[in-house]
Amino acid sequence: MKTYISARFFMLMATVQLCRTKTGENKFSLVASSPSVFGYVGKDIVLPCALSANISAEGMEIRWLKKEKQNSIIIFISQENNENELNKLYQGRTELLREGVRKGNLSLLLKSVKISDQGNYTCSVITSEWFSDASLTLNVIATGSTPLISLDGHQGAGIGVSCISVGWFPVPQVKWLDGKHEDISVRSNTKFVLDQNGLYSVNSDLEVSPEDSDGIICRVSGVQRQSETFIEIREELFQSFRAWKSAFVVTLLFLLLTLGLLAVATVYWMKKRGQEKTAKLEESEKLLLEEKERLIEHLASESAKIKKDIENLFEHLETTKSDSEKLKQECCDLNNIIKERGYISSQELEEMRSVKVNLTINQVKSSRNVKVSADGKKVRAKTKIKLTGWDCAIANESFLPYAGRQYWEVKVGDIPKWRLGVTSDSDFSEVKDKTKVRKNYWALKRKEKLIAVNDEGETELTSKQKASVIGVFLDYGGELSFYNLDDTSRIHALKCSTELPLYPFFNCASTDKDLVILPQLANEMEKKQTDDTTA
Repeated sequence: MKTYISARFFMLMATVQLCRTKTGENKFSLVASSPSVFGYVGKDIVLPCALSANISAEGMEIRWLKKEKQNSIIIFISQENNENELNKLYQGRTELLREGVRKGNLSLLLKSVKISDQGNYTCSVITSEWFSDASLTLNVIATGSTPLISLDGHQGAGIGVSCISVGWFPVPQVKWLDGKHEDISVRSNTKFVLDQNGLYSVNSDLEVSPEDSDGIICRVSGVQRQSETFIEIREELFQSFRAWKSAFVVTLLFLLLTLGLLAVATVYWMKKRGQEKTAKLEESEKLLLEEKERLIEHLASESAKIKKDIENLFEHLETTKSDSEKLKQECCDLNNIIKERGYISSQELEEMRSVKVNLTINQVKSSRNVKVSADGKKVRAKTKIKLTGWDCAIANESFLPYAGRQYWEVKVGDIPKWRLGVTSDSDFSEVKDKTKVRKNYWALKRKEKLIAVNDEGETELTSKQKASVIGVFLDYGGELSFYNLDDTSRIHALKCSTELPLYPFFNCASTDKDLVILPQLANEMEKKQTDDTTA
């Protein structure tokens, strides 16, 4: 059945191509905005594809194919609003953006990315007279767990350590670094294991010496991210081992010397046996027996000391291992507490800022009760009136909820009442139907306390109330998140359940202070404002 569909499809493309050649002109073509995209395992990804001309693709036959070995399989067809998936591996996981099709956007939403999804994809459009296609590559990646370092006890003249990390794709790179960040991976032995889910686990062993007492780092690097763990090797471990080894060697040499002397004395007395009297011989034998007993007692005493030293060494190792486990658990608990309290790392903040957009306010379409600066970056209330949810300044720019990631930052300072968010309404200059304004409306507002607003109502938040700079992040899945950039914590997130374009809006109740859209990092913006004031 698949072979028949593919053959019929390619015959149709050849026929359309022939028609194109006869007419001698091409009305449109398909363009993939990026030749390759990266998708994370378990996350959703948009495969970009659009018509070069700004025309609707409704009524056209839209097909998505994936290259498999020597053949191509059809994974999605859309024709006259009749969508279907021809490959079982993609059923229920592909979707066209409906509003996008009307504007010539044929991007395909691929849900819950799997490792098997990696490969080359082709987007094509067919009409009775025309055909065009575009190709792109999907690279699937998975970031594994934080490396776990454990002690394996003494090995040779040093101590063995192991580094374990799971859940990587493709195969990651493993490096060992000393306290000076110099690469010591040449001393390690690394193995990779492929699990049943197609993900790689790494296990790397390394023997450390007293020169590594400053600590070592195990670093595992993937395609776009890396993770590392540092462990300090206490010098007392090496000192205990050296002390036990030295005591054992000294005792062994002493025993060998004593046995040698005993052997010499025995030979001497045996030679004199025939020359001395019986009484003197018995006395000598008695002395030798006493010396032997004394040496045996000394040997037993030294052996007991060595045994005690060994027991103390193992007890010290167990204590060290227990301390290491406690430290690991404390680190894990600390990370969980940080996540539960909503704080984000500097790396996560940098990733959001990498997709920051430059917003400007539309004075014409904004509410008549607000005042917008000439550069479109500042807004305040014209008069002291009770500003409402529709007394807003609206942005010139709009974004589709499922077509990418957008991020912007707004300085609210100490303004007591303000409101930030997105809406599908592009004109607030004259609002007649207030109910319609609230239909597709998601926002965070401050009115004594922070409150989340959506089309279902308002929710008072228990998060930290003080914030002078707010970060707004619109993700692939239509999730709108707000961040307090004073302490880099997440305030709240709202689900934007619409496929309409969303316009950022801004509401300020102050007549003497501006709500400012920051075009760059907050600290750089404040420095620039200080320099302008001084000048």
